[in-house]
Amino acid sequence: MKKYQILIITLVIIILQCACKNENNYENDTELCELLSKMTDDDQKIRNMDLLQNGTQKQKDSLWKIQKLIDGRNTELLLDITKKRGWVSKNSLNCEKYMAPVVIFRHTPEKYFNEVKEIIDKEFQNERLDGLNYEFINDHLNGRPGFNLEIIEK
Repeated sequence: MKKYQILIITLVIIILQCACKNENNYENDTELCELLSKMTDDDQKIRNMDLLQNGTQKQKDSLWKIQKLIDGRNTELLLDITKKRGWVSKNSLNCEKYMAPVVIFRHTPEKYFNEVKEIIDKEFQNERLDGLNYEFINDHLNGRPGFNLEIIEK
């Protein structure tokens, strides 16, 4: 049990560190690549934990609460990045690390749906966001009625 408490405390500390960082340099491709890569990793850390499958309901509930905080923070950051810089991709940043901003918006909390919809419509119309990723995000915003295509970030 102590192992899980330490894990949860560690995750909360990571979230707080991210929340305390005031300004990001979105114009620096290297820094932005690092930030988006970290956001993508954070998006998947808890989702990929064995504890979500095999833990107690209390453990699962605790982990999902933390994940919802991460999803909210990631969404706010990606909205800020996209508003200031436009939609970015691995190619546009010349980024070698894995980063998938589309996954961040795929896990957007409902309170951000209108804002995300507005921004992805704009980015799609300006041809910075491709149709496949647009539909992938839009499917989530519409309650996930069915989207079965594999997304590959070029």
